[in-house]
Amino acid sequence: MFTKACLAVLATVALTSNGVLAANHGHAQRHHHENKRDIVYESTETVTDTTWVTVTVDPNSEPATTAPVVAAASTTSSSIVVPSVVPSVSASSIPTTSSTSSIVIPTTTAIPSVSPTTLLTSTSTSAAPVASSASSYSSVAPIVSVPVVSIAAFSSPASSSAVTPTTSSTTLVASTSSAAAASSSAVVPNRAADVSTSSSSTNKRGAAYNTASLISPLIGSGSHIGWAYNWGQVDDGLSSVDSSLEFVPMLWSTREDFISTWESNAQTAISNGAKNFLSFNEPDNAGQANMDPATAASAFIQYMNPYAGSVSLGSPAITNSGTDGEGVSWLKEWVSSCGGSCAYSFCAAHWYSPADSSDFLNFVSDVYEACGNKPVWITEFAPTGADDSTISSFLEEVQDALDNDSTYSFVERYAYFYVADGYLVDGSSASSYGNTFAYGS
Repeated sequence: MFTKACLAVLATVALTSNGVLAANHGHAQRHHHENKRDIVYESTETVTDTTWVTVTVDPNSEPATTAPVVAAASTTSSSIVVPSVVPSVSASSIPTTSSTSSIVIPTTTAIPSVSPTTLLTSTSTSAAPVASSASSYSSVAPIVSVPVVSIAAFSSPASSSAVTPTTSSTTLVASTSSAAAASSSAVVPNRAADVSTSSSSTNKRGAAYNTASLISPLIGSGSHIGWAYNWGQVDDGLSSVDSSLEFVPMLWSTREDFISTWESNAQTAISNGAKNFLSFNEPDNAGQANMDPATAASAFIQYMNPYAGSVSLGSPAITNSGTDGEGVSWLKEWVSSCGGSCAYSFCAAHWYSPADSSDFLNFVSDVYEACGNKPVWITEFAPTGADDSTISSFLEEVQDALDNDSTYSFVERYAYFYVADGYLVDGSSASSYGNTFAYGS
């Protein structure tokens, strides 16, 4: 894994229209993929001019649609800025209170440098959070004991709080709940079910996006993109761009603002024809969903299993970290913690490493094995430290293997990181490697 020196941290925060923070900002040098997990803070002699701004937030006023939320850093030799990715949580409003509060937010004239991330930050109005420091990407999610939860039926996700450990027992106890039966038409299996509703004719390639309209240059005649997701629960305009694209909702984590809207949005998605659901984003990464395997297994059973009879469910999306307790080893522990009771049909994973197609293909094979030989979705991947030409060559190699080599026929879907200006698109056109991803053979 890689590390990088950071000089300053910039963080701003505002409420979005659906109650979740949005993060979108510019970038000074495009097409550069730093390892999104390694953040090290070191003292330097660089002077940063900081201005403090006090922002008063009224929860009852019209919220801002976007606000930058950045864990920023720079080095004296380069300045690279790439956007964070924040999911949309809800099509309906999240309850607020009538009180107001003030947030003191530092701003800086230093050019920030951050790495690609699907970072979600707290919606608390107390302070804007920033990334914690680490000497390398080796952080291990805290070991938390698993609660006793229901298997045969589950309480309504909309009325339940996040899974909270209540016992040191790792036994998953079956019970019944009339409330869950009334709120979901899904038939919940007593063990993991391989309910595959994904069509074999669906193009494997997908679009990971924040802004739906940016997908347009990638879905012209001859495009291989057939599905899309945005780390969120609602499509945020995707259907108006191309109604034929399959939108795949995600339950990003068990944070209250996600689970409070999940049941309603999941049922709406099913009514609209959803075929697949994604679950927790990088639980093996302390900066993302940050869940230990046992807690994630319990949460999956509670919040995902009720929909197993209607859609295919993806495992939590792991990183490709080689640290014990992360990456594939985390997935193995999660499968073990499920004890056959998590109704997942495929496993999701992310890959960020130097441009080496063999390393990438070996990783997806390891995920397949850890997943119990179920299908694999690579929902984020990109070579680090590569120029456009290198990225295109890398994509040509891995796409040929994933699409044409029967050895990797278990890879059901894959999505490059990601649909944004300076990445898969340049303005109103596909970028050079965006063209390779969307239209290349």
